[in-house]
Order: sequence, then structure tokens, then C-alpha cells
Amino acid sequence: MSLTLSEKILITEELWDSIYQEAQQLPVNAEQIALLDERLRAYELDQNKGASWTEVLARIKEKE
Repeated sequence: MSLTLSEKILITEELWDSIYQEAQQLPVNAEQIALLDERLRAYELDQNKGASWTEVLARIKEKE
């Protein structure tokens, strides 16, 4: 806890990078692939591409 903010940020970045590297090696099973394919098909059929970040942010600010 005695590290400076800059040192903490650097350590956090290094830790995150190592987590990302390891996560890339995790296997994806057939059930997960099927679920992702199903969601992609639903997204492609829906024609509702969602909202832009600007629209989402405006809705959030309206609720404040």
C-alpha cells in the first residue's frame, strides 16, 4: 500500500496483461460455441442494432 499511484497503475497494467494472455488460452467448449452462434444469429435477424453510446449516455443522465 506504500506504492505511489503511478507504481500501482503500472503493476495493475502488468497484472491485467498477464490475465488477458492466460484468458486467451482458455478452451471454449461446444456448448459455449453453440450459445454464441445462437446469439449471433438472433442479433443478425433482429435488425435492431442497439443504441449509440451517445444515446445510452443521454438515457443514463435523464435518470439522474
